[in-house]
Amino acid sequence: MDQLELRMQLEWRRLQLAPPKSSRLESLNMTLSGTIPPQLGHLSFLVSLDLTSNLFVGALPPELSLLLHLKFMSLRLNNFTGDMPPLFGQLPKLEYLNLRNNSFTGSILKSLSNLTNIEIGSLTSLQRLYISGNNLNDTLPHEIGSLESLVDFGAESNQIGDSVDFNVFINMSSLQTLLLWRKKFIGNFSRDVGNLTILTSLPLHENYLTGFIPPELGRLY
Repeated sequence: MDQLELRMQLEWRRLQLAPPKSSRLESLNMTLSGTIPPQLGHLSFLVSLDLTSNLFVGALPPELSLLLHLKFMSLRLNNFTGDMPPLFGQLPKLEYLNLRNNSFTGSILKSLSNLTNIEIGSLTSLQRLYISGNNLNDTLPHEIGSLESLVDFGAESNQIGDSVDFNVFINMSSLQTLLLWRKKFIGNFSRDVGNLTILTSLPLHENYLTGFIPPELGRLY
């Protein structure tokens, strides 16, 4: 039995004795290692799951999709691998998702929506999404514009490329931070950026954008 599996059993017993006040599982900077056991999905009372800065490896178990009350999930600074699973699109109450600095691969769209607008549209509560520092590829999908409650979106330091269509984000009326630096975006700097009128942060350095800086950028203040 690895360290996390033992902790899961202890947490499960504690939550059974005192639900739902004990609805958080936090194991920060504890150098826990191994894979995430599927039993974690049995902690159905969890509202917050923070496993930041440990030594976890491997793929995420699909049983995490059973944490239907989860609002906060941080798995950053580990070494999770494989395609980002579509389970995140099945967590309707999720408000904060941080997967920074792992080794996830594959497509953003597959991980968030399982290729359907219906599921990605169910993430109506998601306000902060950070997927930077992974090995995600493909392009920036138009379907991500269905995440209309997003305030912060960080996707920097990945392998996502092609041109940037800022109209993807036009329905995100609360979007303030858009982190797209150190990627593989090419082409001209689109005038559509001027439509994102409440943005306060838009770093785009270390890309391959060409042409002139559009005057519409002056609308952002």
